[in-house]
Amino acid sequence: MPDVAAATVDGGVQILLGEGDGSLQAAQKFAAGLAPRALAVSDFNGDGRLDLATANSTGNSVSVLLGNGDGSFKAKFDYATATQPVALASCDFDADGKPDLATAGTTP
Repeated sequence: MPDVAAATVDGGVQILLGEGDGSLQAAQKFAAGLAPRALAVSDFNGDGRLDLATANSTGNSVSVLLGNGDGSFKAKFDYATATQPVALASCDFDADGKPDLATAGTTP
C-alpha cells in the first residue's frame, strides 16, 4: 500500500507509511500552518526527496515541509498567499524544470 498524507484541522499533517502488505504504520504528525485544507507533493528543492505543501485557509499561507527521504519532514516554511487558500496544485508552470505551486482561495 502506498503512503498516506492527510491534513488535520489542528494545523498539522499526518503521515501514515505503507508496510507493503496493505497495512499502514501508526501516524506521524508534523506541524503545518493554520487550518490546512489541501496538500501537494513534489520535490520542491530538487534533492530527490518528496516534499509536502499545505494550503492553510485560516493562515492565508502555504507551508512547505521538506522531506528527509524516510517519511519524516523538516520544520515548515510559510509563504503568504491571497485570502483563504483552500486548493493547491503543483506543476512546472513556467517550464524551467522546477515545480511551482498555485493556490485557489475562497475570496478574490
